[in-house]
Amino acid sequence: MAIDRGKIDTGVSSLPLCELELELKRGNQADLFSVARELVHVLPARLALKSKSERGYELIDEELGAPVRAGPIDLTVCASTRDGFKMIGGACLKQVIDNEPAIIKGDPEGVHQMRVGLRRLRAAMSLFSALLHDPQTSAIKTELKWLAGELAPAREIEVLMNRVVKPLEKKGDVRRNGVPALLQELAEKHKAALERVQNAIASARFRALTLEVAAWLETGTG
Repeated sequence: MAIDRGKIDTGVSSLPLCELELELKRGNQADLFSVARELVHVLPARLALKSKSERGYELIDEELGAPVRAGPIDLTVCASTRDGFKMIGGACLKQVIDNEPAIIKGDPEGVHQMRVGLRRLRAAMSLFSALLHDPQTSAIKTELKWLAGELAPAREIEVLMNRVVKPLEKKGDVRRNGVPALLQELAEKHKAALERVQNAIASARFRALTLEVAAWLETGTG
């Protein structure tokens, strides 16, 4: 588990902190997540799920901050149903978190890919609903629904612009049919919707959500 970006107070001065890695040497995972919660409470820390090798390849390929598509999920033949859900849910959460940099850069595709990861996670929860009797599930569903609502307008406006309105520019007298004015209005609405998404993922609520989903998947406890 890695927690990104914050400051730590040494008692003498505040030092910049780029990354803090938490590793379980002994005890249980619930205790590890308890420590992570304490850090997130006092720092603007964010959960990071990319491996060092992934980040290294991004640097080599100059793809830092690029939108991230869903990756393959390798389920072993001996995996239990619960383990299978854990792996699927973890992959979906990773896609959500990995698209934060693209959204921060203002890339609309990052919004789309985060939304895909979120939709996959919610679908997996429905598919495996018979397993999910723990008290955290309802709270997590509520928070995922909130995030979906924050992402939806930016993506829906972009689709309307690119698939419906812009093709109209190629047909007839665009000045007469009002397409340029409509595109200008939609562009302004899309900018506002994208800023809404950026504010949402920069919030403490989003940071808490990603950490709680990770804890829920790993331990089944809040």
